[in-house]
Amino acid sequence: MMPSIPRSVIITGITGQDGAYLTELLLSKGYKVYGTFRRTSSVNFWRIEELGIAQHPNLHLVEYDLTDLGSAIRLLQSTGATEVYNLAAQSFVGVSFDQPHTTAQITGVGALNCWKPFASSIPKFASTRPARRRCSARCRPFRRRKTHRFTPAAPTAWPSCMPTG
Repeated sequence: MMPSIPRSVIITGITGQDGAYLTELLLSKGYKVYGTFRRTSSVNFWRIEELGIAQHPNLHLVEYDLTDLGSAIRLLQSTGATEVYNLAAQSFVGVSFDQPHTTAQITGVGALNCWKPFASSIPKFASTRPARRRCSARCRPFRRRKTHRFTPAAPTAWPSCMPTG
């Protein structure tokens, strides 16, 4: 009997809380995980190190630029992933006030750049935007409609009004 080939998955935003825990879960289920991270002056992998998965043989860390559409296409081609979970966003509220344009590029345009090639090529594509929870922070909880007034509590929520599928 031939050994089964592990399913492969791309997780954008692996250094965030949701990305790190999803990575841990999928590795425990036998997945080959391609976790993307953004290049910065000091890359921060403390979450995956704390979870004890940083050196896992099925974890491959890949530098990835959400704001570059070509980067998404190359990532898809080089990994052969069959599932993608887009969890990447610039969701630090303080930074979003200091750098609103960068926040919009990463959290809004970045999600669109990720969605377009992945959604058309991968049967199981999931995208979430962590900033959505801040979209209507000044509103009482009730069912939202398209006519509902958008009242962002921070610049991290502004890109959430962009249509990305």
